[in-house]
Amino acid sequence: MFEILIEVESAAVPCPSVPPMKPGLGFVVRDEKLFPRDAAPICIFALQSMMPFLTAKQRAIAADDWMIRVHHSQCPHPEHRVVWRLEQRPIGTTEWLGADVQWQSQDIGVVVEDIRGVCTSGTAIGDGAIVRNGLLHLPQPMCLWAAQVALPALAARTVPDCFELEGRRRGGSPSILVCPDPVGSVILRVEERD
Repeated sequence: MFEILIEVESAAVPCPSVPPMKPGLGFVVRDEKLFPRDAAPICIFALQSMMPFLTAKQRAIAADDWMIRVHHSQCPHPEHRVVWRLEQRPIGTTEWLGADVQWQSQDIGVVVEDIRGVCTSGTAIGDGAIVRNGLLHLPQPMCLWAAQVALPALAARTVPDCFELEGRRRGGSPSILVCPDPVGSVILRVEERD
């Protein structure tokens, strides 16, 4: 097993997020969990586009496997192409620091509401993440399984803020989701803060 250091390598045009994604910012994937690096937030749209690679990149890859050639991913925004570097490293190589983030009005969050089994990643009730201006802030590591299921709901609720689409509104009832790991049956709640 490896950990993956994911860092912004370049941005052709300045990223519109606040704060912008810029070279050197990044995060670590270790033991199937996302760890913030230097308390930096993560763009949820870039993260969602690279999720298919993250689990595979944690394992040894055969020389004839196409995944061995994947070293970069980019943000899906057509005008602000932020390029991220994905680097396999030995476990424990990269330091990480959780973000000291407090809820603010209009934040979108995902919180572990219940665990109806045994969570294999060590997630606890009350763990979660905050999305502000399209950026994911992690006060503690986040399980990749939970991130995979929560990202579409987080992105759908964030789009009007980030891209200012006419006629789209945030709000509505919270989304209740279940982690895809059947052993854990971790129940997640995604909702906005008034």
